[in-house]
Amino acid sequence: MKRGKSFKIKIGRVVTEVSISGDMGNDEISDLFSGFITTERPDVRVYTRCIEDLRYDDYREPAPARLVKPGIYHIKWYYFSGEFNTRTGIARMDINTKPFVISSLLRIIYAIKMIEKKGLFVHASSFVRDGVAYLFAGKSGAGKTTLAKIATRSDREIQLLSDEISLITYERGKVFAYSTPFWGSTRIMGRYIKAPLRSIYFINKSKRTFTRQIDSTTAMQNILANILFASLDQESLSEGLKTAKNIITKAECRILNFQKNDSFLEVI
Repeated sequence: MKRGKSFKIKIGRVVTEVSISGDMGNDEISDLFSGFITTERPDVRVYTRCIEDLRYDDYREPAPARLVKPGIYHIKWYYFSGEFNTRTGIARMDINTKPFVISSLLRIIYAIKMIEKKGLFVHASSFVRDGVAYLFAGKSGAGKTTLAKIATRSDREIQLLSDEISLITYERGKVFAYSTPFWGSTRIMGRYIKAPLRSIYFINKSKRTFTRQIDSTTAMQNILANILFASLDQESLSEGLKTAKNIITKAECRILNFQKNDSFLEVI
């Protein structure tokens, strides 16, 4: 990426303009976000200063963002640090020159901003089939990427939204799923997609494939275990909890036990 690069991306309902003052060294960032580039007016502006070999080995915080004043977050992770003012929409960050750092930073910025928009990032793969979205939530190793790969091999009409971090929102009494540029090993860069969310499945690998209904309490416990909270401040957690309750009220929530084949597509 060339020195002084600037681009605008849209994820969910939030547009961010990213300005990079420095040399990231290659075009990986441009490729990663190419499907989300927009010309719309930004809600957030991120100004970065590239510092080669920046690294915080003393990182000990339980979450990467900490509310230090009303509307102002101090953000620090292994490869970047700075401040995000949610009232002005401006973030100023020192970052490492490794290309993947921009993606990691934007996950945190967006996770904070989405709380305001009644949206949640979830550890989940997701796809659209026949115009509606399905989400498969689980921790690392649960099978998110496996399901994503099987789905696209089995049905070419399926549109992947993500194999790792999915976005769901509550908008005017309805629940939607959005694609994100935050991917795991599938490494599909993706493009901007929005679809109504039909079902949330909490996944487990099994010797046979079946689903079962769960009550609202169990659904809430499962979704909270998979939400990416960038900050653990009381306001963020409270707003996230309200959004999660609204989402599980509107979307069907089930357990999915699955074999590593396309049989799960027949039961969802």
